[in-house]
Amino acid sequence: VVYARLIIDGIEYGIHGFIVQLRSLENGKPMPGIKIGDCGAKMGRNGLDNGWIQFCHLRIPRENMLMRWAQVSLEGKFTKPPKAQMSYGALIQGRVSIIRDAADYAKKALIIAVRYSAIRRQFHASDDAIQEQQVLDYQTHQYRLIPLLCQTYAAHFTALEMESQFKNFMAEMNQSNLYSLKVVHSTSAGLKAFLTWWCIESIEQARQCCGGHGYSAYSAFPSAHADYAVNCTWEGDNTVLAQQTARFLIKNFVKAKHGKKLDGFLRYLEDIPSTLNSRSKANSLSDWDNLEHLLLAYKWLTVWLLDRTYDRMSADSSLPQSAIWNECMTDLVSCAKYHCYFYMLHCFVEAIQKCKDEPIRNILTKLCVLFGLYNIEKESMRFYLQGSYFDTTQANHITTKVRTLCRDIRREAVPLVDAFNYPDFILRTPLGRKDGEVYQNYFAFVKQASENQIDVPPYYDSLIKPLLQK
Repeated sequence: VVYARLIIDGIEYGIHGFIVQLRSLENGKPMPGIKIGDCGAKMGRNGLDNGWIQFCHLRIPRENMLMRWAQVSLEGKFTKPPKAQMSYGALIQGRVSIIRDAADYAKKALIIAVRYSAIRRQFHASDDAIQEQQVLDYQTHQYRLIPLLCQTYAAHFTALEMESQFKNFMAEMNQSNLYSLKVVHSTSAGLKAFLTWWCIESIEQARQCCGGHGYSAYSAFPSAHADYAVNCTWEGDNTVLAQQTARFLIKNFVKAKHGKKLDGFLRYLEDIPSTLNSRSKANSLSDWDNLEHLLLAYKWLTVWLLDRTYDRMSADSSLPQSAIWNECMTDLVSCAKYHCYFYMLHCFVEAIQKCKDEPIRNILTKLCVLFGLYNIEKESMRFYLQGSYFDTTQANHITTKVRTLCRDIRREAVPLVDAFNYPDFILRTPLGRKDGEVYQNYFAFVKQASENQIDVPPYYDSLIKPLLQK
């Protein structure tokens, strides 16, 4: 399918899809008027073709145009679709699949890093200790890995919710109903951006947590990083997609300021003054076990950021809209970011509420609390203190709670990654083997390498021996 400009009698009607036969079915050569080439080696995914095509006076039949929505008659009359946004369906599907990929790639990285960290031992915890301590028992290691594990669970439940929303949206679109289009489009755009950024950072952090062995090609991290990095730029550049979400948020924020009712998750934007005047009522460590405190904190932050950004955008009406947007761009991206984090927390909480198994619900609640508090401590505490939503005592409680939860969840870390149910042949690394036999299998991998099949280097006679004989 070639996406190209549709021009009839000199009038342009936008971009549309056309089926084009590229190669002969007889000999595989390019069809007349078509030149095809490859774009060459890439950072990763070199099993996937990326190429270029040139068309020179190529003609195709009218019926090769994809005309489910927009149509061109035999007489050359163009009929536009009921709504131009109907073409967004394919874009949204691509973004939803990338959201799921972010969760799945992070799962693989966390399985390897957590299992290896439970096997790897370094230094004795005390003078009379017989064994060295597992590196996963060190607080710094827990702080690097356990929150990533929580974020991976949050990404998983968010991906499930987005897949469900996309399925409902496609059913609506088949009935020419685009009621949920804007919400699904803007939400998937923002989540695609921030989850792919998060995932590539998680792969690198997981690699570093495996020490020097993480740099080995046998760790699976180098190939995962190289293959995954493209997600941050294909299907839309992340910074541009984040601005799409921000634009949607600002429009709905303005509607809410004028008293209009909003739908679905966006209802949190209603009653802005009450939200901005609220303050956290989580005054003890145990208060944070109540997920409602987290939801209220994320709601306040997103509304506070939108309110501050909207005030900045309204400060100088003499500037053109493009200039105002550019002056506030980093703030707008921040609004989109914390809206997406809030949505992920919302999806996580809803998944917990649906869980009927009490022991599983309890551990998922711990994961959810750490997901929420870690992001506050690492990413947004300065905003909460600037807006006086937390005082310094509450901020200190959050830091303490994060450390405590990292220690508590560490006891369940291996079962929690085992629950992702990735078999060894998918992980393809000795470092993350389920049986824990890391070093024996790692050494077996290394011994099979081609450079270990010879005793004397091929350059010994020409380079090394002459130096020894001087």
